[in-house]
Amino acid sequence: MTSNLRRTLQAALAVVVVVLWSAAAGAQESTEPPPAKNQAIAEPGSAQNFAASGEWLLSVENLFGYTYAHQSNNLSANTFTVLGDPQGISKSAYNWPRLALDMMVSSSLSVGVAGSFARLSASNGGSNTAFEGSVRAGYAVMPAPSLGIWPRIGLTYSHATEQSAGAVTIDALLVAVATPHLLLTLGPVADIGLWGKGKDVNHRDINVTYLNIGVYFGLTVPF
Repeated sequence: MTSNLRRTLQAALAVVVVVLWSAAAGAQESTEPPPAKNQAIAEPGSAQNFAASGEWLLSVENLFGYTYAHQSNNLSANTFTVLGDPQGISKSAYNWPRLALDMMVSSSLSVGVAGSFARLSASNGGSNTAFEGSVRAGYAVMPAPSLGIWPRIGLTYSHATEQSAGAVTIDALLVAVATPHLLLTLGPVADIGLWGKGKDVNHRDINVTYLNIGVYFGLTVPF
C-alpha cells in the first residue's frame, strides 16, 4: 500500500468518525425531553458564535482542495486533491488530511492542535514513517446567523524518514452551520516555510523550505 493510499484511507476513516459522532449527538438531542416553557433552550454555540466558551471542536481538515506548493530549490507544483496528496511529502509537506481538536477558551478565542500519521512498509524492505503536528490559536466571529469566520495562526511541523520541515500556518476559514452539531469549513490556508531538511536525487542532504498556498474544505463537530 502506498503512503498516499494509506493517507487517503486514514482521511476517509476520519470523515466517517466525525459524521457518526455528529449523527449520535443529533440522536441524543432528539431523545431528550423538551425544556419547560420558561426554560431557555441550550444549543451548541450561541447567537454570537458557532461555538460557546468551553466547548470543544473536533475537525477533519484538508479533505479536498487546491494547493500551490513551492520549494526553496525552485521546484513547484499545482494540485487538486480529494482525501490525498498525489505529490507526497516531497512536493508538499503540509496539506495532508488531518484530525484536529480545538477549544473555545472564550466566546471568540480558540486554541487547538492538529495532526496526521502515515506508515509505509514496502516488500523490498524499504519503509517510511511520516507525521505532521500543528498548534494554533484562532479568533471566531459570527457576521450572519449561520455563517462564521475563523482566522487562525500557528506552527506546523512535518516529518518523514528522510525529510523534515517547519512552517508558520495561517488560515481564514468560512464556517457554515449545517446543523447545531455539524459545521462545514472552507477557506484559504498558507504554510510559510521556516526551515527544512531533505535529500536530493543523489540522496545527499540538502536544506529546503516549503511554501504552500491553497484552499481546503473540512468538517467540524462542536461538543
